[in-house]
Amino acid sequence: MADAGPHGGSALLTVEKMTEVMVVELEKQFVRHMEALRKETVVALKSLRVAVAKTSAEVREQGEKMKEVEEAVSQHIDQLTSMGDELRRVVEVNRGLRAKLEDLENRSRRHNLRIVGFPEGTEGPRPTEYFAKTLAELMGEGENPSRYELDRAHRSLRPKAKVNEPPRAVIICFHKYCMKEKVLSWAKEKRKVQWDAAGVRIYQDVTVELAKRRAAFWRVKAAPYKKAVRS
Repeated sequence: MADAGPHGGSALLTVEKMTEVMVVELEKQFVRHMEALRKETVVALKSLRVAVAKTSAEVREQGEKMKEVEEAVSQHIDQLTSMGDELRRVVEVNRGLRAKLEDLENRSRRHNLRIVGFPEGTEGPRPTEYFAKTLAELMGEGENPSRYELDRAHRSLRPKAKVNEPPRAVIICFHKYCMKEKVLSWAKEKRKVQWDAAGVRIYQDVTVELAKRRAAFWRVKAAPYKKAVRS
């Protein structure tokens, strides 16, 4: 192979020199880029550490709040449980008091009878005298109405009946308990008493609650009779 001329050798040296310069420049750029990347990474890691620290603090704060909420919920559950027990006791006491109150009210009505069927206004301005006299006549003792002495007589406490409505019941209070029992026994035998053109029924005066219980009992008691069953 022939040796390169002086111009050929000079060109080769120029290429090698340029290559070295390029390599050096690339190395410098690489170093600069790596340094910039390192700085960016440091900044990013610092920001990430700050964000992580902030998130951790928030998580700890939320954890503490959740713990407080759980404790509060636990306390409320205990309080509700205690209140439920107390409420059951109050309901039980109230049930007993209502039963006693109803018993006392029914006892206070022992001298009373409830009469259903008398047309409104028949008693006039002196209902006590009117119903004492009427009871004596119904019992066949019209000449002796003083035996049926009444302490009170009045219509049931509700609005006056309209034209097409049934009349209000009459509540009468006997002065003597024995006379009340006599009239009640007579009314049970008669069941329904005819007075003028009106059918009249006489019952013991009791509270609404007791009347409902008795009505339910009588419906049950009457069922076997409807099926022709006798005990």
